Amino acid sequence: MQISAADLTELCTAAARARGADEPTAAVLARAAVRAESLGKTSHGVSHIFDYLDGIANGSFIADVAPEVTRRGAITLADARGNTAAVAFNAEFDDFVRSAHEHGVAVFAARNTFTVGELGVYVNDLAERGLVALAVANCRALAGWGEAPGKVLGTNPHAFGVPAEPRPVVIDQAISQIAYMTIRERAARGEEIPEGWALDSSGEPTRSAQEAVEGALLPAGYKMGNIGLMVEFLSGMAGGNWSMDAPSIRGGARPDVGFFVVAFDPRAFESDTGAEASCEAAGARGGRASFAERSRDLVARLEDLAGHLPGRRHAPADPIEIDDALHARLLEAAGRD
Repeated sequence: MQISAADLTELCTAAARARGADEPTAAVLARAAVRAESLGKTSHGVSHIFDYLDGIANGSFIADVAPEVTRRGAITLADARGNTAAVAFNAEFDDFVRSAHEHGVAVFAARNTFTVGELGVYVNDLAERGLVALAVANCRALAGWGEAPGKVLGTNPHAFGVPAEPRPVVIDQAISQIAYMTIRERAARGEEIPEGWALDSSGEPTRSAQEAVEGALLPAGYKMGNIGLMVEFLSGMAGGNWSMDAPSIRGGARPDVGFFVVAFDPRAFESDTGAEASCEAAGARGGRASFAERSRDLVARLEDLAGHLPGRRHAPADPIEIDDALHARLLEAAGRD
């Protein structure tokens, strides 16, 4: 069925509120779910909101508490207190953007957070305000690392956003070949996965999505494993649990992982003379044009070569196509069945 983004957002909000989320939490959950769904990222879309609702029910997600926030110059520190870091980030967003423009760089770090969901939404919002941004988060251990047996790292997503027209360039990925929630969706359908994506619970390679859920995902090469380690340290610096120490959200215990964002104002790195140069002329002089001009030129050149860049393949869909059964689950959760 098709439903407008506005109606779907309202329904997701109502479902979260009916299950005990306070208004700010319900709003950020609904916005993130609908945005992901509208971009075709169904693993992080409307179906993902039920992970949060289940977390409310079992006590692993504290969806009715306000974060505690401390500011130290250009650094914003938040204790999510078992809620999602998105609530604190959303509340501090305007001040965080102002800080980045004022200082040239700003950092947001949250500890004791529930899973933060799709990271692309954070860097996209910052890029739309003219900032270059990097966001990382860890989660409970789901992936192997190096020669270590079993699960060592989370899928440890990381996202990078750059201002561009008509939409920012957004790179949003996990260290595994595919998101854990996508593996879980495939397992529910009894599907297989390609070789090299996961190990079973005995540490043997598997093509069964169900065995992958019970086993460990594999990083997309050892270099991506190292990126996962970088994410782990940044998330730990934010105050989060290490992935190996974070419990499963299905067991009723809080994961209390970390979330780290750094945003840069490109204008802080430009000289007055360089900012006035045209992009074409700058090429002959070694690149003295403004970052915005040079980025605009690079995006155009890359899209001529490759057709599209990450985050720019298509605009968010509206209306949005969702499964009838999923819509029925939302109605039931919202008490509208």
